[in-house]
Amino acid sequence: MPEYVKAASVPTKEDLNDVPSDAFADGFNRKFAVNTKANCWCSALYFYGNQCNTSGTSKQAEAKLLNAARIWGIADDVASLKQAFEMQTIPASYAISFEYKGAKVERCPDHTKEAATASAEWLYNNRTKFPLAVQKRAAARLAAKADFLNITTSASTYLDKLVNPETYANINCKVAMAITDRLSSISPMRWSSLEDELLKIANDLNGRPFEVCNSGELISTALEALDVKHGLNTKWGSALQHPVEACLRVNMTKAAAAADAVIHLTTGMPVDLTKISDHQLEKGLKIAGDDFLSYCQTDGFNVDRSKAAEILPTLPKPEARRFEEAIKMSGYMPETADDLLGRLFKEANIGMPPMQQGPVDDTNPMPGEDDASFEARMNEKKEQAKLDALDAQAGLAAVKARQARQQHEQNVINSQMGAAQGM
Repeated sequence: MPEYVKAASVPTKEDLNDVPSDAFADGFNRKFAVNTKANCWCSALYFYGNQCNTSGTSKQAEAKLLNAARIWGIADDVASLKQAFEMQTIPASYAISFEYKGAKVERCPDHTKEAATASAEWLYNNRTKFPLAVQKRAAARLAAKADFLNITTSASTYLDKLVNPETYANINCKVAMAITDRLSSISPMRWSSLEDELLKIANDLNGRPFEVCNSGELISTALEALDVKHGLNTKWGSALQHPVEACLRVNMTKAAAAADAVIHLTTGMPVDLTKISDHQLEKGLKIAGDDFLSYCQTDGFNVDRSKAAEILPTLPKPEARRFEEAIKMSGYMPETADDLLGRLFKEANIGMPPMQQGPVDDTNPMPGEDDASFEARMNEKKEQAKLDALDAQAGLAAVKARQARQQHEQNVINSQMGAAQGM
């Protein structure tokens, strides 16, 4: 604020009543007094600060205000005020811009941080509507401008997968499943070299089911081409996983953890994730508790083995026992310590060491066991028997439900295959 304004007294309403109309920039409405140097500057401050110069009717008032400023010798001060309050126009730019059927498509404005942040969220929510190549270019621009603290974790993770695909992966069996699910819905009469090559890739991946897939980015592009070719992209997010989610599911650390197949329950039982089937794993988790199954079924249908590898070693003993008994009843036979020892001796071409034969009677007190310890052991044995009975009932129900679901899924597949082949 200039010194001549600071030194001036503030005029009252009564003071302005004595000022003639021609001493106002807007004489008709008696606004913007210019009768003194200080009043002229203050009127300019209000005039430009409230954008009074944006309407056509204010042009005459502005001309009179500027003329008064020249008379008072403060034209430069008023010009500075005008410049300070001028609206800055930032040219719009878009992260997505391309030609489609002769028209220009522009989406995801990114000319400000706020716009880029909103566009990052929008791109994630509309990821099924744009080709991966377009999404990757857009993600690279948005990642450099957006405020990732103000977008959801899902959106920020998805953009990171597009920008840094080499740091994400999935295990081979999950990628192979994404391929075979698609191929099984396509009539062989419509196959070409793309489908044949993807089938070879799926067979190769299934040969090493729980290794980390190192070709996720390439396969995701091939899956996109397959989906677009056969119209399967309309099912993304419902019946089919998006190619990025199928191939770049988790970061490399988690994918590697899933590939580390053998885990141990708190009961001491080893579970080899390369040998246990999806059905057995699902049944065990169901018996252990619905919450454990829900945690591992991230898509609502398939058990995510990386999640299973994460949670199984932490199951409390009662739930671990139920899981153990359920997978045994469904046909999974873990390698016992004796089996492991025998296999190691056989591989080393050494004879088996003598093993104690015959069952051990544990219904009587063991040597050195006092009455209290014996009673506690018997109570635990009775409790385990009850759990086994409950597990058996729940297991039977789970098998029936699984069979019914599998039959329904097979009927749907048969119907789709029949329709595709014109049957």
